Amino acid sequence: MENKITFKYGFINQILIIFSTGILFLTIIGGLIGDSAKQSSTMFSLGSEGLSFSVILQFLAVAVMIAALKEFIYSEKFLKNMMALWRTVIFLFSIIVIIIGFIIAFGWFPVESVDGWIGFFVSFGVCFIISTLSMVIRTRLESRKYEESFEKYKREHQEGEDREDDGMR
Repeated sequence: MENKITFKYGFINQILIIFSTGILFLTIIGGLIGDSAKQSSTMFSLGSEGLSFSVILQFLAVAVMIAALKEFIYSEKFLKNMMALWRTVIFLFSIIVIIIGFIIAFGWFPVESVDGWIGFFVSFGVCFIISTLSMVIRTRLESRKYEESFEKYKREHQEGEDREDDGMR
């Protein structure tokens, strides 16, 4: 029971992180290029004034799909013996496919627009680099914390053995 609750909260947490990061990024981009993209992009139909409710809900759907995909690809249900690197490659490719589907379905930018595709891949690349760096930093900080805890445990354990050895003499 507790695992299901933990899974649900973790899944909701992932959705909210993906969603809020995406909306924040879109808000910044919209503030910079929204007025010039207003005529050709449904994503920036309000120009630099903000994002429409439909775009916000579309991004929520993207966040749900990406979080579900992540849970599936990184679970033991998906090719149990696959290396993490290949899981990540499949995950990234799948995200690109999902977003391209939304670009086409909702007209986020004209499909024939070279500038639109360049902007998409640059934005995706920047977001990927930022998220990768944040994961690396987080992993290193957690690793350092665990190493410190382990060293403390070893010192305490060693002190306990030393006291036992003194008591036997």
